[in-house]
Amino acid sequence: MNRVRIKFIAVAFALLLILGTFGLAVPGINVDVQGVGAGSQRLVSPILQGSIWFNTGLTSSELVFSEDLPAGTQIYVSLRDANNNTIAYNYSIVLTSDLTAGSILRYSLVNPNGASRADVARAVVTVMTPDYQTTFTSGNILVTSRELGVGTANTTVFCTPITVKENSGQTLYNYSVLVVLDDSANNNNEAWSVDWNVINTTNLYFTDDAGNPLYFWVQRLDTVNRIAYLWVKLPELTAGSSKTICLNYGVWPNPYSSYHNLYRTFLFVDDFNTFNTAAWESNVPVTVTNSYLELSSNQWVWTKKTFGTHYAVHIGAYLVYDDGTRFNNAPNTNTRYYSLGPFFMGYIAPDNTAYAEGAGGRYRSTIFWGTIFDSEAKGLLTFTLPGDPDATGYWDASRTNSQYPWSTDVYITMTLYNGQLNFYQKNPDGNWGNVSTYTQMSSYAVTVTGDGRIGFGQWSDYKNEPSRYYWIVVRNYVDPEPSVSVGYWYYKLVFHPQPPATTAVGSPLTAVALASVQGLNDALLAGKSVPLRFPISLQVPSNNTPLIQVGNGTEERIKELVSNLTPVADGP
Repeated sequence: MNRVRIKFIAVAFALLLILGTFGLAVPGINVDVQGVGAGSQRLVSPILQGSIWFNTGLTSSELVFSEDLPAGTQIYVSLRDANNNTIAYNYSIVLTSDLTAGSILRYSLVNPNGASRADVARAVVTVMTPDYQTTFTSGNILVTSRELGVGTANTTVFCTPITVKENSGQTLYNYSVLVVLDDSANNNNEAWSVDWNVINTTNLYFTDDAGNPLYFWVQRLDTVNRIAYLWVKLPELTAGSSKTICLNYGVWPNPYSSYHNLYRTFLFVDDFNTFNTAAWESNVPVTVTNSYLELSSNQWVWTKKTFGTHYAVHIGAYLVYDDGTRFNNAPNTNTRYYSLGPFFMGYIAPDNTAYAEGAGGRYRSTIFWGTIFDSEAKGLLTFTLPGDPDATGYWDASRTNSQYPWSTDVYITMTLYNGQLNFYQKNPDGNWGNVSTYTQMSSYAVTVTGDGRIGFGQWSDYKNEPSRYYWIVVRNYVDPEPSVSVGYWYYKLVFHPQPPATTAVGSPLTAVALASVQGLNDALLAGKSVPLRFPISLQVPSNNTPLIQVGNGTEERIKELVSNLTPVADGP
């Protein structure tokens, strides 16, 4: 016992001696720490808009998306009742090939309790692509996460997807597109393009793939016979591309009723309730009677506005033929001459040179009957406004077996494209905007020197009866025109997170436990960030777009999290 105590004292004395010798100095340790920093980037859904349809028995369903999706994309569908309970679902959709925008994705539904479409109040669709978005950058640190988005559809809001494909190889701007809905021969309401029991002229509007409203005009909407002609103006359509827009309906009050605007949908419109001198010029005073413009002998009108060098002009008219007066500047002979009646100016150059289709007759002299009608005639008429065509120009007329109809209503269309001026006509059928349904009358190569104007006139008329013009519409035009594909009606899907509108951030959010796909859906739809498996600080911007702010961690941990988002087998 004494020996142990003596040893302890000896050790203590030795330590005291060392401290006394060297002092109480502590070795210095220098540590350099590089700051990881902090950064943030919003997670944006790979899809902004789409649509979903399901049959009455909830055994099959279809999806259409506004953007392309790559092979390997996982899609989870949950149909919910008014209490937010899932009543039908499919959690096993994986794309085996790329899905292009506007294409229909068909799949089956699990409906364990035999629910019907009437029970569905809400549809929730989760889309997770195999691609990654950068969600955090700071210095040399880069963090990415799987692209994912959640879309919801209210079953009182309908959407018919309209896919427009550009075919001319040119990027189009402010192009008016005709959308034809025709279920007149289809009695299967499951295969209708729209629900004709719901749609009407007051509850419909168009949106682009980002949800922005588009100007449109309802030319015809007949819910009894299930046919409609609708025009929508696309601000831009990239050369060779396809764009899927949404015909929305069933919404009241209509948030975009002001976009139903005839005058904003087209370049120029006049229904001739009056003669608008701010829009038109004329060689002499003209008359508007009973909402149509009358043009008698030696009267012609033309627009003050120009329309570029590629456009289409649609006219509703009633044409009266010539009176047999000789038109001197034409290919007349000693025994035959031409008489001009109505003419249609398809291109008026900046120097007032007018290029027109002239229609009239050819006459010949006989010994016994004098001058008699020989045949119908038409040809290119070129002259200088505001002068008389016979005094300032030339009508290259010739005999024709294809003439405009006389003394009856007619649709006339003129197109100017790449220096080619074409003229068409057809009997009125309500569908005046589809050029391919017309009969082509003539085609002329013209010298285009600048933006063109248009007009029409009457050089002579039979028995003082004027030609009548009911309306005119001018729009942009290319050849070939964009093709339009109309899908079946769907419920509209809006996906989140949407692209950010601002960079401001608000108060922190509480993390949500990720228990299932439905939990992920609800987290994103509530504006909450999905919790990650390492220390994070969750914040949300003022516009409720989810934002993930990462303080430390690695890319692989985020990949692991997103890769493990597997739904439970029996639904949420």
